[in-house]
Amino acid sequence: MNSVALALVLIATCLSTVHTQRTFTLENDRFVRNGKPTQLISGSVHYHRIPVPYWRDRLLRVRSMGLNTIELYIPWNYHERYPGEYTWDGMADVFSFIELIQELEMVVLLRVGPYICAEWDFGGLPWWLGSSQIWVVGGGKMHLRSSDPDYLEHVDRWFDVLLPKVAPYVYQRGGPVVMVQLENEYGFIGDAHDKQYMRHLVKLARKALGDEIVLFTTDPPPVVEKGSLPDDEIFSVVDFGPGWYNLSDAFGAQRKYNPPGKSPALCSEFYPGWLVHWGEKMANTSAQVLTDSFSEILAYNQGSGSVNFYMAHGGTNFGWTAGAGIALYAEEGAGESYQAHITSYDYDCMVSEAGQYGQPGIGGPNKYEMIREAVKRHTGSEPPASPPPPTIKAYGQVDLQQSVPLLEALPQLWPGDGIISRRPLPMEEYGQGGGLILYRVKVKAEALQNGAELDVSSPVHDYARVSA
Repeated sequence: MNSVALALVLIATCLSTVHTQRTFTLENDRFVRNGKPTQLISGSVHYHRIPVPYWRDRLLRVRSMGLNTIELYIPWNYHERYPGEYTWDGMADVFSFIELIQELEMVVLLRVGPYICAEWDFGGLPWWLGSSQIWVVGGGKMHLRSSDPDYLEHVDRWFDVLLPKVAPYVYQRGGPVVMVQLENEYGFIGDAHDKQYMRHLVKLARKALGDEIVLFTTDPPPVVEKGSLPDDEIFSVVDFGPGWYNLSDAFGAQRKYNPPGKSPALCSEFYPGWLVHWGEKMANTSAQVLTDSFSEILAYNQGSGSVNFYMAHGGTNFGWTAGAGIALYAEEGAGESYQAHITSYDYDCMVSEAGQYGQPGIGGPNKYEMIREAVKRHTGSEPPASPPPPTIKAYGQVDLQQSVPLLEALPQLWPGDGIISRRPLPMEEYGQGGGLILYRVKVKAEALQNGAELDVSSPVHDYARVSA
């Protein structure tokens, strides 16, 4: 009798364990969560672009569109601002942000880099990788985003710090993180793509996060092969904007690089708006094209298509965190154009930088309401209630009564003669990771009169203003 009772207890315990086991897998070209097919309707929200008091507010507004997933980057340079010194508090408290997402009953697509792009300074890489004066291995000489041993030494150290912190948040271990992305649009590297580097990142992630977590890469459809790894090594997904590609072609490129049955359709960056460079008008893209294309993705493959809005709420590039890009002029041989991103990362998306629904400041139809209605039509469920709109105040005219010319304030900002060097060096070589540098040189009058040219030793890879 006791043996029978013990057997019944063991059976009940096993059934309980099976019932509570958390799984997230790729099966029959579907995402399967705890044994049931699921569709990821996601939006990107970046903790490092939102003041902490607004984290919950912005997530609630995004969730009220009917989204069930949040995608976010972790910028390496936001947490290791100087070699071996790590910051995890305030706006850098990414794990409190992840816990808040879980509290709101959403799951997470986590993008750990080490390179993230994101229109973020240096694509999330620490500035000191480019300095030979900070005494880091390979500083200023290493080949970034490659299997260069010097670069990998720093990546290994960073991942050895970061990934064990991520591990408890993996879905199978009770957290909200269902997938982890490595690198970002690596296919744009072109012929320099380094499969050994990508395999090294996979090895690091598997060691810290386990074999159950879904690891993935993201690339535009034409460069998936160069940006990812074949078959079961990692899950390859694609990104694109509204109307950019025929969906069969886009998701076909994804399916070609994944094993049969393990390629659920996912557009990991679906652009509701666009970024803005200094001197450009704020982006204002078509709400109707966005909504129609979004609905097509949701309906794809018998209503199983998954999508992430990049961005759902953009936020702000505080301080010197905004990145920049280089654009080639259309005319052959005309050179390059430096394009710096503005402080606002509003992105013309559904929840504005100020937390408003739609874009009352930019204009056009309300993307928030249109996307919310599209999700409701597709799922047949009423999205969570929309929080009240934020209070917007007009402060009227502000008169600035005092000012100090920057050059006149230099003796107070930097007493002394400054740093003397034969040629102007990049900012990193002076041990500075951001901000402004004033370079001064005395030139003989007769040299200027004879048409002398200014030699700055190498092309300017940032914004420079020359005055005499």
